[in-house]
Formats: sequence, structure tokens, C-alpha cells
Amino acid sequence: MAMYLISYDLNQPGQAYHAIDRRLGEMSAVRALRTVWLVDSGLTAEQIRDSLLATVDQGDSIVVAPISGPLSQWKLQPDARALLQSKRM
Repeated sequence: MAMYLISYDLNQPGQAYHAIDRRLGEMSAVRALRTVWLVDSGLTAEQIRDSLLATVDQGDSIVVAPISGPLSQWKLQPDARALLQSKRM
């Protein structure tokens, strides 16, 4: 399993975040910031990206990046902090 940081921008006016947020929830991702999530997954970054791309428009942007190392300087939502602490990052 690997830890990933996921961030996205929905670039069309009036877009709802429900579909991508629902998909991230299905992956057991936790919200770190409004459109930044953390997930501990056995999938590759490309597999996560492709799954999320199915929920957004062509002009939207998604970043899926592996993360590691000490993240104690990050100020995160409680669920995100708990996930990182469980991985001892």
C-alpha cells in the first residue's frame, strides 16, 4: 500500500464536487483540505487518476502524487492527520 495526495480543480462554472468526492469516499480517502485528499491504497497513481477522471469534465485537472516522509508540519483536518499518524509519517 502507498500513501497518495490527491488534488483537483473543477474548471467549469457551476460544477458540483459530489461525483468526485463520492468516488474518493469509495476509495476510503480522507479530506485534508477542500479539494485535497489523502488515501492509502494498493492502486497505482495512474489507476487512481483514471478512476477519478471518469467523474469530471475534460477541462478539469487532477493530481495524484505519492507522499512519504515527515509530514508533521502539515496542518490538516483531523481525519487526515489520523491517517498519516497511523502510517507513522
